[in-house]
Amino acid sequence: QYLELLAPGLQENTKKQIEKARGFAVQGDYELCLFKASLAKAQMNILASSLITREKDFPRLLEKKLEVVKAVIAHQQAKKIFPVLGYSYYEYAQMLKEEQKNEPDGGDVFSPLLYGEYALELSNLNIYFRTNGLFSKAKLAKFPQEIVLLFLSGLLTGILLYELVVVWKRARKEKTKSENEVKEIKMKQERKEKNKNKPHQSIPKNTLKGKKR
Repeated sequence: QYLELLAPGLQENTKKQIEKARGFAVQGDYELCLFKASLAKAQMNILASSLITREKDFPRLLEKKLEVVKAVIAHQQAKKIFPVLGYSYYEYAQMLKEEQKNEPDGGDVFSPLLYGEYALELSNLNIYFRTNGLFSKAKLAKFPQEIVLLFLSGLLTGILLYELVVVWKRARKEKTKSENEVKEIKMKQERKEKNKNKPHQSIPKNTLKGKKR
């Protein structure tokens, strides 16, 4: 529920990305397969991070993530490789981060993190491709279909594990809430019993509120 508030529909979108990646793998279109799989992996990473990070710590997490992306892009450039897609997502994440600073309530803290994660994943795609111009002209290096499907199966397993963790956390939260409610009811009943059994102080009959004239 918490993640659904932060990023409505992201879990469902991740599943769709994996299904599309599988379809491209079956068709032999490995470039698009890996692109979709990388997006799904980024979404899974950010969802996992959200489970262990408090919302107030998101800005600091974003700063660290963008620093890593910047270092990865610089490393790629040193090898005379320019990750066009990764850099584009990096710039967009930076722009979103700056926009959030002007929001009184902090704005949407999740979107910059998500696009920062996209940037990180897409800046490392060269390990799967021969360098030959832009991404659209890239040719897949020797990358067997079995490995692609294994990679996608791993992602799907990760999603299923994530779903189990979310269900478990939700059940634990509901259980804790119910236990607290039961404790509160018992405490109210105990207080009521104490007040009921507490002897009332009676005012002596000979006590006068004022002197009679």
